[in-house]
Amino acid sequence: TIHHFRRALFLAMRLLLGCLGLAWLQPGAAVLRELQTEAQALEKLRNDKALSQSCDAEEAGELMKRGWWEATRELVQSSHGSSSLVPLEKVVRREVTQLKQSADELLLALSPQDT
Repeated sequence: TIHHFRRALFLAMRLLLGCLGLAWLQPGAAVLRELQTEAQALEKLRNDKALSQSCDAEEAGELMKRGWWEATRELVQSSHGSSSLVPLEKVVRREVTQLKQSADELLLALSPQDT
């Protein structure tokens, strides 16, 4: 699946960066993608305030797609006052718009169709 492909690609890039001695260039919040539960993500975000500052904005989208709303909210709130908020806001707005559109389509599917 695409998720497995992304994960394999990420791990390959991480290995390559590590081999090149450039591990510090990796996005900090990529760590969140490897976690299994929202509770683990919340713990990382609450214990490492710098994590949200170095976070790739797309990480918020990944959290939202998993339904990890509390972790996403923690990431957004801890980004207030930093330069990472603007790209993060764009991703969150995009994902919320997509979610609303999908929910509206589902509601429309409940209505009888005119034939």
